[in-house]
Amino acid sequence: AAPAPFLCLLVKLLQLGPDDEVALELVRQPRFKYITALAVLYWRLVARSPLVYRELEPVLADFRKLNICWDDRESPELVYMDQWVEILLVQNDVLGLKLPRLQSRSVLESTRQLGAYCSLLSDAEQQVLLAQSTALEEKSGSKQCQDELPTTPPTTPPIAPPTTPPIAPPTMPPSKRFKHSAEDFNNGPQSSAKEPDENSIEYWNKMREKLGLRPLKE
Repeated sequence: AAPAPFLCLLVKLLQLGPDDEVALELVRQPRFKYITALAVLYWRLVARSPLVYRELEPVLADFRKLNICWDDRESPELVYMDQWVEILLVQNDVLGLKLPRLQSRSVLESTRQLGAYCSLLSDAEQQVLLAQSTALEEKSGSKQCQDELPTTPPTTPPIAPPTTPPIAPPTMPPSKRFKHSAEDFNNGPQSSAKEPDENSIEYWNKMREKLGLRPLKE
């Protein structure tokens, strides 16, 4: 049977032997998913173990779909890009090819050729847990603030004092109210003593008394 076009491209790429920068650019480009799948397989074949882990682990965050034929007698199988990369990192026989032996990651970490692995899934889980804890803290803080607020007793409307009707002044009967006539008010109060006659000696004695003269003799 004729070889698959995917393997033919892999052989051509091995013949060309591009620089590491070119090969990594093919791995990192986000446009063509089958070029990325071909480039990660090429990098798995030619690169050293620390570089394989360092450059292929970020591709585990790629979830594009691939159709891969594992055998000519089988139909294409749906595989995600992260699954394809994990197969290359775990298995030594892929598509009938014997891959170079890959050192264990724990050994590379112990020899300080690689740093500790930080899973993208664990980062996402940490972000979710952080968001949940922040929401719980905000909720508990708002509840605590509500509990600390002073409770004011219900205010009752002020009770108005009972109003008493104004006491009207006592009214006099009409007979006593208008006892004095207008003539009495115009003339003023009248003395009980009667004024003496002008022709009498008593009258002139009073006049003379006012002038400082001696009274007349009767």
